[in-house]
Amino acid sequence: MPYLNKIITVTLISILAYAAWVVFSGYDEVSAGLQRVSAQGFLVLVLLSLFNYGVRFLRWHWMISRVTGISVPLKAHMECYVSGFALTATPGKVGEALRSVYLKEYGVKASDSLAALFAERLIDLISVLIIGSFALFYFEQFQWAAYLVIAVVVVSGLCLRSRLFLQMLESLATNAKHPTVKKVLSGLSRTLQAAAKFMGWRIWLVGLVMGVVSWGAEAWGFVLLVKWLTGNEWILLAAGIYSLSMIVGALSFMPGGLGGAEAVMASMLVMLGVSFSDATVATIICRVVTLWLAIFIGLAVMAKLQMRYKATFRVEE
Repeated sequence: MPYLNKIITVTLISILAYAAWVVFSGYDEVSAGLQRVSAQGFLVLVLLSLFNYGVRFLRWHWMISRVTGISVPLKAHMECYVSGFALTATPGKVGEALRSVYLKEYGVKASDSLAALFAERLIDLISVLIIGSFALFYFEQFQWAAYLVIAVVVVSGLCLRSRLFLQMLESLATNAKHPTVKKVLSGLSRTLQAAAKFMGWRIWLVGLVMGVVSWGAEAWGFVLLVKWLTGNEWILLAAGIYSLSMIVGALSFMPGGLGGAEAVMASMLVMLGVSFSDATVATIICRVVTLWLAIFIGLAVMAKLQMRYKATFRVEE
């Protein structure tokens, strides 16, 4: 497992950073905040995250079987899917492509699973944008931005399903003079063409609904977390803060969005008048039950799969 050392390094650095953050925020204040969340509250947040993982897996399983015609056994497919979570702490979560390695055993081509991964990432991005746009309705002066997000989603869907758009992109790549621009456009063109079969209208719409439901569960968890800590029920606003922090984390291309997501989440809570210590508690707990829970589950499943494959290789030898 070549990424294991990197995962351990990122984990240790994160633990030290969180610990320093807690000390800076005030240990007593943070401890009081943790007590307001309670063990039962923590369990609710974990269950909401597990619901998110489950819905996203079912969407992935449906996409793969519908497009490729290959029906991977549900339990085995779930293990392949969840194993990728182990490498969530990679820039842009590209390490989750690990699932493609395991799916080869069941006849799923790497090109198909990677194209499906791209389509899944795009659907997730738009799903989170939709959830984030709800928060904009909280402010009358920003409602136009919410409508703009919705318009971008609709136009993006039309473009991705348009052969003319793909042909234009390919033409731009062919005629580009600058080597870097040519390489980027060519790569984007190939990726979109490969992912096109996973972006049919039914897959697009069903995938989007499932994406909003799954990510909405984690956003709701953050809403509950803020309510337990502050007593304020900022439903749309808190959900928007969660969504925006996820987007910034993804765009930062830091491992797992670390640093960027935490900074946006905590700073926006403080801007709303939440105390620094409560913002610290909300942010760390949110990241533990969303990001780190997924990583540790993924590591456990990946270790199981690796041991199984080693045993298989020894039998074949």
